[in-house]
Amino acid sequence: MSIEDEIKEKMEDYDLVLVYPNNIVSKLAIFLTRLVFPSVKYNPLSPVFGYKGKIYGIWEEGNLADILVNHKYKKAYVLNRKLKYNPKRMDDIMEQFHKYDGVKLVIRYAITSVSGVLMNLLIFATFYKLFNINDLISLTIAIEVSIGITFFLNNNWVFSNRVYAKPLWRRFFGYHFILISGMLINIGTYYVLSLFRINYLLADFIGIIIAGIWSLYMVDVHVFFSQYQRSE
Repeated sequence: MSIEDEIKEKMEDYDLVLVYPNNIVSKLAIFLTRLVFPSVKYNPLSPVFGYKGKIYGIWEEGNLADILVNHKYKKAYVLNRKLKYNPKRMDDIMEQFHKYDGVKLVIRYAITSVSGVLMNLLIFATFYKLFNINDLISLTIAIEVSIGITFFLNNNWVFSNRVYAKPLWRRFFGYHFILISGMLINIGTYYVLSLFRINYLLADFIGIIIAGIWSLYMVDVHVFFSQYQRSE
């Protein structure tokens, strides 16, 4: 059975049929896309896809990223097949990226993240060195304050074009829970590094980086999740 026939057969039950291998490359493509468009559940680089009775990527082209980002389907199915790369799919993603001003989002997120790190370091140093408060207590206070500040910036500035799927209180507590988990990673890393007599600020900074990598995906996709987005 040809790939066209397989797609047509599946489109009897699904309005969107994608064709791509279920491998690490596909998972990475989905992961990276969801950092900007959290509603995307399937690989936007699928070379060929069927949508509402038509097959795209062989004889004619359609915008798969638009379908996935704006959730213009009810049921989707993935055919686990490896096909030749289709450069049109990357063009589709970039079109959506520009439509929803992805560059602005990335810049805002970077500014917010850096602000959180600087605020953390400043408060930590102030309480620990100026007020002579225990280093772990000072670090905990610094992390709590930076969590509140970065939540406000993310919720009202970074992701301001998203139509949030969860109410404010659930976003806040979800954000807090994930970052508290990150805080434990941060504190644990600091404690271990301090045993090796590494400078207290450097130890804190390394802890922030490790915790941040883990928290980034969880916060963006699960806390500030949005099924739909507004173009700015």
